[in-house]
Amino acid sequence: MLAQGSCSILFLKSILTVYHGCGVSCAMSRPSYKEEQFFAPWVYWLVSVLAVGGTIITTIALKKDHYSSFSFWFFPVYLATLYVFVLNLLYLRIEVSEDLLRLRLGYFVPLGWKRIPLKEIRESRVVVYHPIRDAGGWGIRFGRFEGQFCRFWNARGNRGVFLRTAKHCYVIGSQQPEQLLLALRRSDMTQPPSAR
Repeated sequence: MLAQGSCSILFLKSILTVYHGCGVSCAMSRPSYKEEQFFAPWVYWLVSVLAVGGTIITTIALKKDHYSSFSFWFFPVYLATLYVFVLNLLYLRIEVSEDLLRLRLGYFVPLGWKRIPLKEIRESRVVVYHPIRDAGGWGIRFGRFEGQFCRFWNARGNRGVFLRTAKHCYVIGSQQPEQLLLALRRSDMTQPPSAR
């Protein structure tokens, strides 16, 4: 029975690894750096107030107009599901392994994920940016940083790590940008010179 339970856990972990965009190959490499970020508390309050208010208004409107029981329950359940989905998206995970930077927006069901091989990074440095002015907000954004088109992955704050690859520039928002930069450089140094 114990062996069967262990197999079930391993099977579930392998499915989750593939599902979350990591692929089977990265299941073997443990991250040297991992950061989980949640959005600012006011964002959760705003989403909660909108969800509760929308559910109450919809329920009162449907009850007043005497809709069928299906319609009466469908819209509040729909709004509650949408609320859970939106809360799921208010999460950013950053992982650095020996050869890969992995980004994921979304806790259970990711909205987006990105894998950047460390050997492709040509420049990396800690930066201060303006999320509203440069990127138009938080999440996965496209904007301009220091006069060049850039992809932003951020959840909160105004500090991060600027990365330049051959094809794209990125600003990765971080609450610990110095540690993230150190992990990126340390992991890159462990690779053989031919891979860099």
